Amino acid sequence: MLNHNEEKQLSELLAKLEFPVSKELFKSIMSSFVSVPIELAIFNKNDQILLTYREDEEYQGFHMPGTVLQNNETVPNALERLFNTEIKGLKLSEPKSIGWLEINKGSGEGKNNSRHEISLLHQCMLIEPDNETKYNFFELSKLPENTLPHHSKIIREMITKKVT
Repeated sequence: MLNHNEEKQLSELLAKLEFPVSKELFKSIMSSFVSVPIELAIFNKNDQILLTYREDEEYQGFHMPGTVLQNNETVPNALERLFNTEIKGLKLSEPKSIGWLEINKGSGEGKNNSRHEISLLHQCMLIEPDNETKYNFFELSKLPENTLPHHSKIIREMITKKVT
């Protein structure tokens, strides 16, 4: 529990906070507050889902494109940021909101075990592939074993809400 002086100091520091922040600070913030990830399912004409490969200190394996809503950012702006970074170069349909999924701290969902999040689920369709960039599309019933554990749960939810 913080004492009065610590609360005051934290309040002053949080007022100065601007994203992006270090991974260490991000983890600390996310473990104390509810985070709002923006998750994007991209389907191709064969009803397969796009997964990207991630290899960093947090995880090695496949995951869905996504980002976390930042302070004072709108969902459309977060999606635009995602389109300009993680999935740059693909021609996609306009993303459609298909609902949300809550994952609670301690629910045993892999790395998400340390935080509570409300994931805003979106989907879009691949209009035209990008020949310069290799993206991996997978059958919905045959996701790779090394798919980020909580993304497997999100993908199952996305399948039930998929708009055709």
